[in-house]
Amino acid sequence: YSAFYIEDEFEYGDFSARVGLRLDYYNANQPVMKDKYSLYETLKKGQITSINGTPVTHPSNIGDDYVVYVDHSYSPTFVTGYRVEDTWYNADGNKITDPEDLDAGSGVSPYLKYPGVRIGDDEWQPDMSFKSYGPVYSFLPQINLNYKFWRMNFYANYNSFSKNPYIAHIFRPEEYWEMWGGINNPALKPYRTDKINLGTNINVYKSIYADISGQKTMLSDYFVIHGIVGAYPHYYYTVVNYYKTIDVNSITATIMFVPKKPAGWSGNVSATKSFMDEEDRRLINSSDFVLNGNLNYDFGYGHNFMFPENKTLTIVFEGFNIGLFYQQRSGTPFPLFKIPVNSGSPRTISQDNGITPSFSFFNLRAEKGFYFKNSGLYLSAYVWVENLFDKRNLYFIYPNTGEPDEDGYLSDPKWQNEIENQVNPESYRAIYQMRLKNPAHYAKPRIWRIGIIAKF
Repeated sequence: YSAFYIEDEFEYGDFSARVGLRLDYYNANQPVMKDKYSLYETLKKGQITSINGTPVTHPSNIGDDYVVYVDHSYSPTFVTGYRVEDTWYNADGNKITDPEDLDAGSGVSPYLKYPGVRIGDDEWQPDMSFKSYGPVYSFLPQINLNYKFWRMNFYANYNSFSKNPYIAHIFRPEEYWEMWGGINNPALKPYRTDKINLGTNINVYKSIYADISGQKTMLSDYFVIHGIVGAYPHYYYTVVNYYKTIDVNSITATIMFVPKKPAGWSGNVSATKSFMDEEDRRLINSSDFVLNGNLNYDFGYGHNFMFPENKTLTIVFEGFNIGLFYQQRSGTPFPLFKIPVNSGSPRTISQDNGITPSFSFFNLRAEKGFYFKNSGLYLSAYVWVENLFDKRNLYFIYPNTGEPDEDGYLSDPKWQNEIENQVNPESYRAIYQMRLKNPAHYAKPRIWRIGIIAKF
């Protein structure tokens, strides 16, 4: 990974601009599957004129580079369909949405170039299944414009950045022996974020400022979990780059109190409302409303000290600062939840999509500064309390019960026979309940942090 950045800034009267360009280069330097739908090399329509001596007539709309699917990969007798990238066709050349329609009794079977060769065989070579990762270049413009007029400031920003793969992206050769269930995707590309922000800031009265802005955020190649239906030799699921751009439109309003001197009260309140497609919201697990508030009091230092001259007050409060932060955000939706049972296949326990409860917390930070003139040393001791009131916030609930540690399976009448038929029903229930108690379902409890910062 490497990056290059260039920027320029200029001003003209009340107008200022900062313009830059960032170039990101990413190369995973690892093997990736040549075709995510087939671990082994396939034959294309242009390579097939007959099957077992019987002439084959292909539909006119099927290109020469389309993968051919047959009734059986080892001993094919007829064509069942075609595929180009993620688009599937039946034998008549009609577009279909379900690859399973091409199953003639032996699974979705591509016409293999080397049908008898498998990974680990002497005849198998890595380039039959894999190729090198292709490097990705991202051109990321940065534009920031400001114009001042009277008590108002108008601004327009366009910023973009990329994020390299960080989950399930390492090549694991042992996963391809069976290629079943979940596997990593070494072919993941970085995902890109482009943000447009237009707004105005106005001095309403003395130290009171208001800001209102509209944002548009575009996420390209976002990381999502996806099942590769129709894959050969087995269906599997992995993390992929989402096929479409996720658009998030939002509006933010902020009221700020900014003191004229570096002491006294300060604070702000902001609210953001977002609008997006419901499916996209589930993918990025995002709240559609966020409220933030911050209230701070600084007792000041030296000639900015807020109290009258008094030795005791000066010792206790000079350089002392205390702040309270609050956030509330709406719950986030999650897709239909399924529970695993002994058969190995997930079964639906609820047909309702759920939304987690709203999320709220207070944080408190108190800080006391000490300045030693002779040495030039400045010490700051602080206490920081996260989730001040120990509010139980939840990242996840089971939609059938609304609880973070109970999905309803053990108490559902329709599963009782299955539960009682376990080798040890009592042990099965206990272990299942332990499985549901996942710490990741809960946000952090109250946390105290005490520290000292030294500056020379």
